[in-house]
Amino acid sequence: MRRTRLLLCLFTILALMTLPAESEVKFRFLKREKLAEDLDKWVGKKITVTDRVAMVYKQTYKGHMMFDTHYFRCAIPQGAKGADYIKDVHKTMKTNFKDLRDEIKKAKSATDRNAIAKKIYKRWKKKAIVTIFAEVKRPEFWGNVDGAAKGSDVVSERIILVCESAEKPRKRWYKEID
Repeated sequence: MRRTRLLLCLFTILALMTLPAESEVKFRFLKREKLAEDLDKWVGKKITVTDRVAMVYKQTYKGHMMFDTHYFRCAIPQGAKGADYIKDVHKTMKTNFKDLRDEIKKAKSATDRNAIAKKIYKRWKKKAIVTIFAEVKRPEFWGNVDGAAKGSDVVSERIILVCESAEKPRKRWYKEID
């Protein structure tokens, strides 16, 4: 009995010693509402957040593609993992249902219209959301700091999520984010 307790205790200690320390954790997951509330607190830290894509800008700055989500301004290097996914999601979001509306007008029978209605429903269910792995920073991507102020350690007021990568979120997010 004592021997099993001692072995269990040693095993537990070894298991705790192998857990990563707080500083070794690469990205900290946060809900988008919580992160938006106190974004200042997270400057300089790496986070993961899932949010709805709102806008992708055509212009690039210093090799970064700029985009907005519902809550945040973001930048991702053009060759980074997920940059193409963000463009595709935004493109799908922009086209919306225009092409399918035209098909419904041209449809001759009720079965054709029902098939198109199913396509509309599938597209409607596909939400334009993305999971972002980023560092919260104050870079000069949206507006430069005045030249005279730069020398006095003034930083940009705009807080941006500078993404390392982005990906399609897990299925549960499609239910949570409206």
